[in-house]
Amino acid sequence: MAQVIQMDQPQNVPGGLRASVAGRDAASGEIPVAMQQSDRVQAAQALPEQDLWSGRMHWQNAIGRVIFWLLLNFAFVAGAFYAPRFDWLTQTRLGWTVVGFSGVTTVFILGGVIARMLQTHYRLTTQRLFIERGILSRTMDQTELIRVDDVRMQQSFVNRIFNIGTVLLMTT
Repeated sequence: MAQVIQMDQPQNVPGGLRASVAGRDAASGEIPVAMQQSDRVQAAQALPEQDLWSGRMHWQNAIGRVIFWLLLNFAFVAGAFYAPRFDWLTQTRLGWTVVGFSGVTTVFILGGVIARMLQTHYRLTTQRLFIERGILSRTMDQTELIRVDDVRMQQSFVNRIFNIGTVLLMTT
């Protein structure tokens, strides 16, 4: 199972907590050779669960939809300006048509972007990742970090400027 999350990077994650999440010895940062997988699970579960990071999807993840909305409205206004004139199509009706189209696209496209940003909340603890979805009804998914096999973080140049990135978790 792969989960892709666009989020701000955690700034103040203590090294000991990071080490305990990865199943490493907090003091040395090394994986004990004699420690079996079941021992690692028990050691991680013995520690009290603490919140490391909590947040929502970043606005930059939806920038493509916002640009699409702007281009769509621009094309409609340009088309209305250069449209052939008919007797029944007065300037007032044309103006209200442009305002109506812009309002409808704003509600559906930008409203969908805002709703998507508000409906998903992420919370990372020392033992689990929680993903809460929904505005009126709620669904909560949780993944134990002990089940995470691989973590990949991707950052473009612009993402590095804004200190954000995409985190890909590979779980079993």
